[in-house]
Amino acid sequence: MSMASELGEHVENPVIIRVSAGANEYALAVLQAAFSSQRQAVVFQAVQNIPTQDRAMRLLGKRDGIDVFWAVTSKEREKLGKAVLIPIEKGLIGYRYIVTRKNQPLALRDLMALRKYSVGLREDWPDQEVFSANGFDVFSFAKDADEFEMLDSGRFDILPLDIFSKDLITAHPQLQIAPHTIIYYPSAVYFFVANEASALHQMLSKGMEQIVQNGTLDSLLNAHYGVLLTELALAEKVKINLTNPLLPATAPLWRKEMWQSSTH
Repeated sequence: MSMASELGEHVENPVIIRVSAGANEYALAVLQAAFSSQRQAVVFQAVQNIPTQDRAMRLLGKRDGIDVFWAVTSKEREKLGKAVLIPIEKGLIGYRYIVTRKNQPLALRDLMALRKYSVGLREDWPDQEVFSANGFDVFSFAKDADEFEMLDSGRFDILPLDIFSKDLITAHPQLQIAPHTIIYYPSAVYFFVANEASALHQMLSKGMEQIVQNGTLDSLLNAHYGVLLTELALAEKVKINLTNPLLPATAPLWRKEMWQSSTH
């Protein structure tokens, strides 16, 4: 995989940026836009065999590793890598569909009712700690496990599905998304670089700031997820709010332009 910025004939010597193979197209588009705003050409190179998010964080800047990774932030991750403190998906990762079995209707009216049910989460997802801290019984499963099959078989009662993964549920007609209720906690996906990569961090920070201010980030979000956001219909949902003890105090929650308006 390679993709070079189209910045005109005056830009030379593209920067090689190593990313994990199979990288999300939206994240790559945001990353390229951030570099482009700095008049810097970039070529992405895919690195194979990055098995988990935690492994990716530990490979930042390493000889056989990657240069930029994007992941849900946490206090621990902001020690492992240097975060660009602008949520690339405007905080939408904090919204979670509630997936349940169709043959077992659940009472989902509020947080107290929701806590009665066990929650399934992948072992390398930071939101395991979020749900545990909010009083849930968390069932942890491996990266290669089929979470939908485990939910259907009764290994746990609820799968909190990020809104970007909605299409995955269509292959499982025995399951359903709660139509009127959604979970929310403040969270953000950031770009991370190695702690020592100060120049790269500065370039990305400036670039991200520029695409927030000039509307490019909004345009990319709408281009990739506009239909999803319309179907999400957040204004019509009952929101069950959780606290997020993993969210560092540095998160710019006060800057409304960096977050989807419905999150505040």
